[in-house]
Amino acid sequence: MRRPAHLRLGCIATLAMSLPTGAALAEADGARVAMLDFTSNDVVYASWVNAASFSAAVQAELIDIEGVDWIERQQLALARSELDLAPLQLAGAGALRVGRWVTADLVVLGRFRRPGQRRHELALDIVDMRRADILDSTVIDIGDTDIVRVEPDDVSATATWLREALSKARRTLAETRDQRCIAPLFFRNVGPTDRLDYLEGRIGEALSKASETRPRVRTLRLLGAGAAGSEAEMVVLGLIDADADAWSRVADLYIWGTYQEAESKDGAFRDVEIEIELNFWNGRDEIEKAEHRCRVAEVPALLEELGADACAIAGRRRAEVAGSEVRKQVAKTLMDQDLRVRIQMAQSRRGSREYHRSKIGRAHHRYRVGIVEAAHFFAPDDPEIRLRLLRTRWGSDRPPDPRPAIVQLMKMAEDYERIGTIESGAR
Repeated sequence: MRRPAHLRLGCIATLAMSLPTGAALAEADGARVAMLDFTSNDVVYASWVNAASFSAAVQAELIDIEGVDWIERQQLALARSELDLAPLQLAGAGALRVGRWVTADLVVLGRFRRPGQRRHELALDIVDMRRADILDSTVIDIGDTDIVRVEPDDVSATATWLREALSKARRTLAETRDQRCIAPLFFRNVGPTDRLDYLEGRIGEALSKASETRPRVRTLRLLGAGAAGSEAEMVVLGLIDADADAWSRVADLYIWGTYQEAESKDGAFRDVEIEIELNFWNGRDEIEKAEHRCRVAEVPALLEELGADACAIAGRRRAEVAGSEVRKQVAKTLMDQDLRVRIQMAQSRRGSREYHRSKIGRAHHRYRVGIVEAAHFFAPDDPEIRLRLLRTRWGSDRPPDPRPAIVQLMKMAEDYERIGTIESGAR
């Protein structure tokens, strides 16, 4: 006998209330996790070998962790081979490419570095492969040693942190599927001095602080966004190899911009005036610009206000994502910005290579790289933008790179292999 409609609806509602939420289901299903070979910035080959062995030892201690489906290291080695990546390239965009290849949900990255002459430390990141978002990170003090070594106590300390951090990351990964996400791409000082460089990371901090009080909004910590100097790159580009529309799945709101001293005058540093220009793109409409002028002392209050505004924009109900024409227009707007900076650079340097070594020359180049990378991320199929990106990163007007020559060559090879051959019609 059929039940009355109101009883059937009541049963359905009760069943729906008893089912786990999308976040709970995602957490219950577990996560595919890839632990890439740890890397080292030592020039000693033994340190590179031991760093890889260290990561294998750590994974062996975590093999039984609940809710984690470990991707076998043989699969990771095969992916690295297929992508033709050297050990030094298992970070940044290269790490995302491997993670996508093996369909990982989370990737664990580790890098040994030397803050002192002998002292070593291990920087760890747990990265969400869908958004290139750092879900958790820490630095473990390894102590004084001539090279990286696989010491049981260090392996145990690393495994202990990862056991707890991965459990937390799984919960965060589930929560972000229902959140509106903000992606701060870059915030560059394009002025003639470096005394305001410390503000480059403040926009991300302000956005993170604003989103902490809004459960429906999250500010992403994009892998590589905090790197300084020549190591800074838009690592999220590593996602577009397998998904040209990755931009539509990474964030609901993208923010980037510049700042500089409005004028140089005597007086207290806190009274120096700054010009700030920010760009907001919600993935469907035209880029919105916000221009501000304030004193150094007023910057924290301004960024707090901007953080609240950004969260409000990201929290709005999202319409359909942008069509190809809108994306092309956004990319064109970015490339027009790059053209204006190139003209300014050409007028300023007057044919002198000293310009490239100056503070303003390096700042303008970093800004250009950020602009063209963003354009490439939003329109990865545009051959002219791909060509401009390669020329900007590796052209003759590139400032001196302090990194070892081998690292530069590996990075150049990865860029050319990933970005691909440029059609002759793009020249």
